[in-house]
Amino acid sequence: MTPLRAKMIRELALHRKAPKTIEAYVTAVAQLGKFYGRSPEKISLEEIRDFVHHLITVQKVAYSTCNQKLAGIRFFYREVLGEQDFQLRIPAKRSGRLPEPLSRSEIARLLEATSNTKHRMLLMTTYGGGLRVSEVVRLKPRDIHAERMLIRVEQGKGHKDRYTLLSPRLLEELRADRRPLRSASAPITPQLPGRRCVRESTTFRQRPPIASRPTARLIQSPSSKPPAPRLSSTGFYPAGFRSPPRSWRHLSREPTRQNPTRCTVVQAVAATLARG
Repeated sequence: MTPLRAKMIRELALHRKAPKTIEAYVTAVAQLGKFYGRSPEKISLEEIRDFVHHLITVQKVAYSTCNQKLAGIRFFYREVLGEQDFQLRIPAKRSGRLPEPLSRSEIARLLEATSNTKHRMLLMTTYGGGLRVSEVVRLKPRDIHAERMLIRVEQGKGHKDRYTLLSPRLLEELRADRRPLRSASAPITPQLPGRRCVRESTTFRQRPPIASRPTARLIQSPSSKPPAPRLSSTGFYPAGFRSPPRSWRHLSREPTRQNPTRCTVVQAVAATLARG
């Protein structure tokens, strides 16, 4: 990292810019230096205007991208190099395009396409409240104000708190889905498919002692003589198996002095084949 880049990052941090803003401003100045092949502090004002003209006419960047690069270049020359009279004479411009909202039937089909109740509530909250992804994943039960029909968004874009509307239908869905939550501060994001949520209160069914299992009783019985197992070509596992079946793995234990009822793998194979 060059001293000039480090100085710019330090000034951006002192101005309390967001990490993504710092990255965008530094990238804009780096592209300017790369375009001319020399340090940005040695580039004249007209050359900067030519670089912006190249972005608009050749690369055809969006209005928002061009405005962001202009802001980064202005910050560099004014705050880092100390040129307070720096003026590019290039106005910022906004795009005249309007977003096309979805119709009520399209919204209904979108919500009906989800079979999971939590996923449907997530879509309803995001669309109805106009929330960003980073905002909806941090929602907590205490942020839902049912009496005032508002949703509190904490530390949204720009680290600002704000309120948004709570639709009556979303409130009914939230009240109908009364799943127990650990606390009012726990996030209410949906569980991702294919993953399991492990809680501290989860209890697992303990396996019975090996002496009480049917296979162990069969092995311990002196009168029972299981037939010779039909082995596979490997000479150890049953025919059709290349590895021990999952039901045998907990029986692959050697007998010990403390627990003489434990059986070996061969005994477990014989007992399992005798059972069925």
